[in-house]
Amino acid sequence: MQLNRRGLVFGAASMTALGVSEAAKAAPYAWIAHHGMTSAQYQQQFNQATAQGYRPVHVDGYNVAGTPLFAAIWAKTVGGAWVARHDMTAAQYQQQFNQWSGQGYRLSRVSGYQAGGQALYAAIWEKRPTGAWVARHGMTSAQYQQTFNNLTGQGYQPAHVDGYFIGSVDYYAAIFEKPATAGVARHGLTAGQYQQQFDANAQQGYRLKQVSGYGNGNAPRFAALWDRQASGPWLARHNLTSAEFQQVFNDQTGQGYRLSDISGYDYQGADRYAAIFVKD
Repeated sequence: MQLNRRGLVFGAASMTALGVSEAAKAAPYAWIAHHGMTSAQYQQQFNQATAQGYRPVHVDGYNVAGTPLFAAIWAKTVGGAWVARHDMTAAQYQQQFNQWSGQGYRLSRVSGYQAGGQALYAAIWEKRPTGAWVARHGMTSAQYQQTFNNLTGQGYQPAHVDGYFIGSVDYYAAIFEKPATAGVARHGLTAGQYQQQFDANAQQGYRLKQVSGYGNGNAPRFAALWDRQASGPWLARHNLTSAEFQQVFNDQTGQGYRLSDISGYDYQGADRYAAIFVKD
């Protein structure tokens, strides 16, 4: 396991007054999801959820009109020890990465986002049995592609990818793991290109595993992973306003689906969401 010290790239119900969503039903385990949270609101929800026995399984940081926001999922699942941090600078993230990976924890989620003109990071580590894995952050698109080529050539596959803008430049953080299975990975896609890729992959039997939306106020971009692993019914949506996401959330959880992945991003100064729902 290695994190590049230079930050070179590799390559998450009811509506309350705060505009967040929540559910804990129709799933093999209880779970809670919130979106549109400021850092303070995220910390508050984190404290409440963990005090009730939930553990963080997904976190996504994103900047909307200059304000960092968070979307997260907690679940009551059996597992080993875990650690979660947010609002870390690149140096702080590196220090935390070194500390926890040195103690046998595996990075399961990492999300980059802009705050005050610099990159900040939110991450989750878990102590659990795992094969070989590698993580990178702060990669440009070209660096991510080069890293992707190098690692997949060594038998790794991307398990998680997160895109984020700092100014007008898109960066990527990612986790790769062994063994590799059949899959498709794309990044830097416009909304139209993402939809086209989604349709093409679906026709070939691939399911969407993870999606990351990211923007800097203009046209959003998407990074996504698909695989052919067996799963129950699933559906995905993107370019949803907060109200539209809430409606889809209510509809799908009412039909027994759970939220497995959520990504927020900025579109012309307003928050937009991409999400995946699954039925176990």
